[in-house]
Amino acid sequence: MFTRVLFCPPTYFEVREVKNPYMRGLLQVDRVRAQHQWDNLCEAFRSVGYTVELIDPVTGPGPGGRRHVAARRVHPAALPGAG
Repeated sequence: MFTRVLFCPPTYFEVREVKNPYMRGLLQVDRVRAQHQWDNLCEAFRSVGYTVELIDPVTGPGPGGRRHVAARRVHPAALPGAG
């Protein structure tokens, strides 16, 4: 079971374009609300025993011109055939 998560605060979070019908009208981000929701999310993870590690937010495009980086790490014990 995973016990650590990596989060980045929503300091520079923005919606630049509508990708699906559920996003209509959501181009304006309520930064105070986003920060509050993020704080609650971090606390929820901590309250059930997770270690929350933080990375610093950055502005502008990420690696390869992307504005986000998705990562997936799997503990070797969770792989098929393990244990």
